[in-house]
Amino acid sequence: NTLVLDFATASVSGPTPCSRFFGYLNISLWDSWAVFEDTAIGSIYNKEKQASFISLLDSFEISCNDLAEFKCLYQASTKIGQEILEQAVRQVAMDVSAFNVVSGIETSLFKEGMPESLVGAAQKLLAKNLDLSELGKTIGDLVVSIGTNIGEKVSSSINQYALGDGSNQLGFYADTTDYIPSP
Repeated sequence: NTLVLDFATASVSGPTPCSRFFGYLNISLWDSWAVFEDTAIGSIYNKEKQASFISLLDSFEISCNDLAEFKCLYQASTKIGQEILEQAVRQVAMDVSAFNVVSGIETSLFKEGMPESLVGAAQKLLAKNLDLSELGKTIGDLVVSIGTNIGEKVSSSINQYALGDGSNQLGFYADTTDYIPSP
C-alpha cells in the first residue's frame, strides 16, 4: 500500500483512477488470501474450496516436479513445519498477485511516462519479498514457484476484470461517453 501511495502521489490522473488503483491492489491481496481460507470468498477470483492444502495445490496447474517435491516435503514435515510452508506459499501468492496488479495498472496513471524514481520500484519490492533464504534454497525455490503460480492466476483474473470494467484504463481514463453533467 505504501508503494501504491507513492504512485498515486506522483500521478496527475486524479483521485478516481488512484482510488481504483488502491481498490484493485487490495482486491488482489484479499482474493489471494481467500484462496487459502475455508470460508472466505474472493471479490473477483474465486476458486472452489478444497479439503486440504495439498488438494488446493493439486487444483492449480503447477509444475508436476515442483508439486511432487513440495508434497514430499510437506508430508514429511511436522504440523508446525506444514503451517510455516502454508503461510510462506500464501505470502508469495499475495505478493506476486499484488505485484502483477500494480504492474498492470501503474503505467495507466502516467500519460506522460512514469517518474524515474518509481521505475522498477515494484520489481525491487517483489524481489525483496521473495527472498526466502531463511527456508533454504531448495525449499525457498519450491515455495516461490508454487506461490507464484497461484498469485499469477489470481492477478490475471483481476487484471482482465480491470481492463473490462469500463474505466478506459488503456486510454488513460479518458471519457469516451460524451457525458455532460446537468447543471
